[in-house]
Parts: sequence; structure tokens; C-alpha cells
Amino acid sequence: MPNEKITGNPAEKPAEKVSENGAGKPAGRRDGRRGRPQDGQQNRPQGEREGGQSARSPRGRRNVQPDNPQGGSQSGRPAGSSGRSGSSRPVAGTAVGKPAFNWTWRDYALQLSVVIIGIVVTFAGSGLISRWASQRQVRTVMQLVVSELEQNREMLRDVYSNLDYDRRGMLMFMEYDELEDIPADSLAHYSLLLSYLPSYRPQQEALEVLKSSDIVSAVGDKQFLADIFGCYNRLNDFRENVAMYSGRKQDAQNHLFVNTPGFSLAPMGTYGSWKIIFEDPLCAAFIGTSAYFFGGGDYFGHMIRAVDDVIASINKKYRFERQGVQK
Repeated sequence: MPNEKITGNPAEKPAEKVSENGAGKPAGRRDGRRGRPQDGQQNRPQGEREGGQSARSPRGRRNVQPDNPQGGSQSGRPAGSSGRSGSSRPVAGTAVGKPAFNWTWRDYALQLSVVIIGIVVTFAGSGLISRWASQRQVRTVMQLVVSELEQNREMLRDVYSNLDYDRRGMLMFMEYDELEDIPADSLAHYSLLLSYLPSYRPQQEALEVLKSSDIVSAVGDKQFLADIFGCYNRLNDFRENVAMYSGRKQDAQNHLFVNTPGFSLAPMGTYGSWKIIFEDPLCAAFIGTSAYFFGGGDYFGHMIRAVDDVIASINKKYRFERQGVQK
């Protein structure tokens, strides 16, 4: 576009040239530094450009803005202009506003209640998990106790059959005054009376686990635990009684073997072998006094029923029979 001659006051300087893009610029003073291209000043950042212009403007002198291809400077921008096109960046030096939250006491109470509920749910959940794990451990240990008592009961029945064999044989000898009055087949039936040395060693591994863990406090039923411990105590007492009984029988055997060289208990079904046995004082004393060593009445049957009652009590409390634990 050709330059136009500016008419007016001859004292004023000629106006600036119109920019090549066709947009007009307001008239004003030229920058004091001639010959410097304004395009370089236009390409500088806005804050730097404004700062540089402010530093160069002396006091009392109007600042002259560089050419603005968009239609004027910020100070001389026409009304309705929205600034640089496509930019939402705030002007340099302008404070960025922050959203203000006007919280009330209800908002704080709501936040506090959410935190409290979260803590309660966390502790309640951990408590339920701990309780479930404790109950699971109790059931596992009680299953071990039931299995162990069943094995002890089977061993008790085996020992009972051997001890009952000895007792019936001793009672038979007590019924007859003379050895020759006893039938020969009865003597042959009790030929192993002095041969067998009974022993009973009940298992107690599950009991030790029950005592060494926190199961006792987790069960809480003191009478229930007392029944279990009492059953094991009776089995231990029976073990000691069986050991004493076997010790007395072994003493009689040793005395017989020492005083009767070459004697064997294997073929002792004849009258002659029994006569040799009754001639030994320890053997005669053992047979005559050991029939009621474990007490009168149904002693062995009472022991087995006591174990059965404890097993049934555990199965009923933890419902092991319904789940197939107890066969």
C-alpha cells in the first residue's frame, strides 16, 4: 500500500507507515531509536516488550507502543477488542484467582464422620477375620483331639481284652481248692496267663497342642475343657496302673525262671507245668491277688465309656459327625 502524506501541524513528525497486512495504526511518536526494525520488537514476548518500553520511557513522556498487527496497543486498543486472538493466558503481573471454599461446621462434621466410619469398618473387618481364624484353629485342633482319643480308645480295648483274660483265669483258679479239680481244657485255655506283659501308652500330641496354643482361651467353656483334660488324666492313670501290673507279673516271671532253670511258659497247659508255677511263691501270690488289681465291677467298660462320652461331646459341639469327620 503506498505511503500517504500526512497533513496537519507541520511541527509534528510524520505518521508511521501503514503495515503490510492493511490494518491501520493510531498516530503517535516514533521510537527514539531509529532504524530498528519493529518486527523484531513485535516478536518479543509481551511482558518483555512492555517492560522494555516502560524502562525507555522517561517520566512525563507518553509511552509509544510498537506496531501491533492486530489493530493497536493495549493502552490504545479500541473498545470491544478482546486482545490477542486465541490466547487465554492472563496478563503478566496479574494474580491468578483461587477457588474459595466456604466450609461450614456441617461439612467438617460430614468429613469427620466419614473418617470415623472408615476406621470403624477397618477395625471391625480385622476383628471378624481374627475371630474367623481363631474359630478355624479351634476346629482344627479339636479334630486332632477327636482322632487321638479314638486311637487311644482302640488301644484301650486291646489292653482291656488281655487284662480281662488274666482276670478271668485268676478267678477260675480261686474257685477251685485243688488244681486237679480244674478241667484240662480250662487249664489249656489260660496257658498264656503269665506270658503276656500288657502295656498302654496313650497318645497326647493333640493334647499338648491344645495346651500350648490359645485354644483354651478361645473355647471359653471351662466344663467342656475340664471333661477333655479329665479324660486324658484317666487314661494316664490307667497307663500307670498297667505299668505297675506288668511290673508285678514280670517280677513273678523272673523269680520263676531263676528258681526253675530250663522252665518255659510256652507248653504250660498241663497239670505238671501249673503245679511248678504254683509252687513258686511270687507266681502264686500274683495269681491269687491280682484278679482285682484294677478294681471290682465293670472297671474296663467304665473307662471305654468315659472316652466315648468325651468324643461324642466334641462331635456334638463342633458338628463333626454331620460334616463327615467322625465315621
